[in-house]
Amino acid sequence: MPTAPICIDSSLIDTSVACPLILSPVCGCDGVTYPNACVALNYHGVQAVAIGPCPIDCKADFNWSSAGICSAAGGKCIQFNGMALPNATSWHWDFGDGSTSSVQNPIHNYTIPGIYKVCLKIVAVGPQGQSCTSVHCDTIRVRCRNFSQVDTTQACPAIYAPVCGCDGVTYANKCEAYFYGGVNFWTPGVCPVNLCSPNFSYAINNTSTSSSGNKVNFTNLSVGPSIIGYFWDFGDGKFSFQKDPTHVYAWPGTYEVCLTIGCTTQTGGVIYLRTRCDTLVVDCYDPLLDAIQQPCPAIYKPVCGCDDNTYGNACLARTAGITSFFDGPCPYPYCPSYSLYSHVGWISQVSTNHTGNDGGYAYFNACGTSLQAGNTYVIPLKADVSGPISPGTRAHWRVWIDYNQDNDFDDAGELAWQGIGGLKQNAVVTINPNACLGCTRFRFQVSDRFQGACKVFSYGEVEDYDATILNDIACSPKAGDIPEITGSFAEEYVEDLNMLIYPNPANNMVTVNMELSDKLQDVNLVIYNINGQEVFRDLYTGLSSNVQIEIPLDDLSNGIYQIEIQSNFNQAVGKLVIAK
Repeated sequence: MPTAPICIDSSLIDTSVACPLILSPVCGCDGVTYPNACVALNYHGVQAVAIGPCPIDCKADFNWSSAGICSAAGGKCIQFNGMALPNATSWHWDFGDGSTSSVQNPIHNYTIPGIYKVCLKIVAVGPQGQSCTSVHCDTIRVRCRNFSQVDTTQACPAIYAPVCGCDGVTYANKCEAYFYGGVNFWTPGVCPVNLCSPNFSYAINNTSTSSSGNKVNFTNLSVGPSIIGYFWDFGDGKFSFQKDPTHVYAWPGTYEVCLTIGCTTQTGGVIYLRTRCDTLVVDCYDPLLDAIQQPCPAIYKPVCGCDDNTYGNACLARTAGITSFFDGPCPYPYCPSYSLYSHVGWISQVSTNHTGNDGGYAYFNACGTSLQAGNTYVIPLKADVSGPISPGTRAHWRVWIDYNQDNDFDDAGELAWQGIGGLKQNAVVTINPNACLGCTRFRFQVSDRFQGACKVFSYGEVEDYDATILNDIACSPKAGDIPEITGSFAEEYVEDLNMLIYPNPANNMVTVNMELSDKLQDVNLVIYNINGQEVFRDLYTGLSSNVQIEIPLDDLSNGIYQIEIQSNFNQAVGKLVIAK
């Protein structure tokens, strides 16, 4: 049986070796960052290294659960648990209601129902004393009632200390409200008569023969002497503050719709919140649509219906009674992957296709474009966000390719590329030389952390593309269905990127000379200090051929630095010495 390789071999240590005085950090297999590979091997006996400094275990994350009753005045008590990190030095919680905490595992009491954005910020220290900050946010929904907490076997005290639940029911005491009624929010005393009674009705109103989705009209039937506001939760991540809203459900399903109203007493004193929820079933088939007698245009613009059938155009789908669909023919039955909150961040570009927020998932038929098996391509990727990015947040990109056309991404090598960093990335992908001939699925995913190919997650988006791989290997029934090829899915990888830094050592100005291809491209230039901290960054657009960039060094002190440049097609790293 082979033995596991040894990370450190002390017999290799030879301190007489004159290692170069350059900073080209490597991460040893022992988890320690060394100035360069020579120092790691000859001064410390480290046999295996990876290029670049060792990453700091600096990923904020948390989970939460119900913590029972923690306030006599009522409220939803939540136990938050910050994921344990051995090198974390501080924790800062923002519970989304104006309250904060600095302990790792706090308990927090929410006093009113609602949607709250909870953020955890941690500071961690690496093995060489370097620090980093990471922020993770998640959205939680605090309901008036939670039926999972109902436990009629609970022995509540036989005392009468009435409380008025947020559901408008008077309970003998807070224990009965929580365990018998599933109520999280209450006020002391009995409920006022005829005060704040939420109610609503709804009607599905599908009349359009061109638009996808189920249109639902909601009618507010709430009563109360002084209603001051309405909050609708449609159960699909969308909300409204209107009195009588109209909402379109993008896809069939069962949704829990909740209406919360706020009332005041007749004297304008205490504000009462009351909630009512109802279950709404949205079907894929609507007979009223099927009954519409309307001629459809004789155009072929296929859509995939929620019944997994392809229709010639949107009108043909709607007049067949199909309520929801998406553009393009129905794809092969790949596992679903999508985000729940794509309005926070979404994919805006894959290759030459510029898209917007598609609601967590989008499919594009690009079978008319091709890639050659065995060749390497650069696929430009770009994401957009709806607001400022939290410090420490980085985009996590992944690309899968179904090389053997078996309708999954589980096989070896089908995770074709992944990257962490900015919203804009260049995926450099080498197409498997043994890939099957034919049109197959490419899956692109962006999130705030790496997700699985079949994962439903909170933030980001998934886009699927069908593109054709050209090869001599016909191993799938789809190999014979080669469409007319009209273009390439991505640009082929170009030559290496060469860089010259001068003068070096430099004083107040340094020139970076880059040898690029004749194709226009963008270049990111970043300078890091000896501790790996970023001290300069700039983006240069529309460059080609030989380019010279002058960088002023007035704000940088003497020392050793690392210059990194990344073009659309490649990356190069060099050393800079500043001696003023």
